[in-house]
Amino acid sequence: MTFRQLISLAIALPVVAVAGFYLHELGHWGMGEGLGYDMQMSLNGASPIDPSIQPPLLHTMLVKGAGPAVTVILAVLSLFLVRLSAVLGFALAFFSLHMRLTAYLISVFINPNDEASIGLQLGVGPHIVHLAVIALLCVIALIVGHRAKAGWLAWLVAFIASSASIALVVMTLDPMLGRLL
Repeated sequence: MTFRQLISLAIALPVVAVAGFYLHELGHWGMGEGLGYDMQMSLNGASPIDPSIQPPLLHTMLVKGAGPAVTVILAVLSLFLVRLSAVLGFALAFFSLHMRLTAYLISVFINPNDEASIGLQLGVGPHIVHLAVIALLCVIALIVGHRAKAGWLAWLVAFIASSASIALVVMTLDPMLGRLL
């Protein structure tokens, strides 16, 4: 990538991150609503409005899986987007991977979420489902990175911009905006 593309990547990643968080949570929200639950959503969470609701196990797994499914779909779209824009395609593929890697670390050290919860509910443990999703996203990011001609500097810029964007969403935008739906 050229210097101009690296600057564009650093600018694009926060926009991609906010959109990626929103669409990921919209996946959870939409699945819950589709299953008949009154849902609420913020930039970093979606849940039934009534916290006392205990959905059946299948519904719980479908709602938890819908967010990561949307993230994987976005990564797959990056395979096509990179042909139109190397910067946007790479930003989307990288962020999708980075978001689920960060979620995995949170699952390991703090609280199981999405894929880890599904793995626990399936009885395969918290790692298998999460690592399978991460492996798929890693393959996609590597393919998109190759197509975008992203060298080590592009990966570094993407990591820094994506990390800052995740922190911005989780620590600032989500608490500031609150409930979106």
